[in-house]
Amino acid sequence: MAATCGRATWVAPRILGVEISATLDWRGRLRFFGQTTFTDARDLENVKASYGRQLPHRPRLRAYARPELRNLALAGRWRWGIYADLDATSGNYLDSSNLVKVEPARALRRGRPG
Repeated sequence: MAATCGRATWVAPRILGVEISATLDWRGRLRFFGQTTFTDARDLENVKASYGRQLPHRPRLRAYARPELRNLALAGRWRWGIYADLDATSGNYLDSSNLVKVEPARALRRGRPG
């Protein structure tokens, strides 16, 4: 009978953050939604290479915006709209020593008629 011993890896994090969002609507035709998140996620484990550094895969700043044109008349009873999405992330690392930064800041844009 074989016995296996393993060492559990545990990270002592401190995660603080704030998130804010807003929606603006003008006459039911123009709408804007925006959201941003700021996160300060630090490794507090007693390891010199990572102590006090940002946790990997925890971006420092994340923002999302969506402008829309809505409820526009086409022909007869048809209505149409258009929107665009923007998602941006920055201040993100792949390792616990913060040596490998995710570059450039990721931005995703998409849009389509609605």
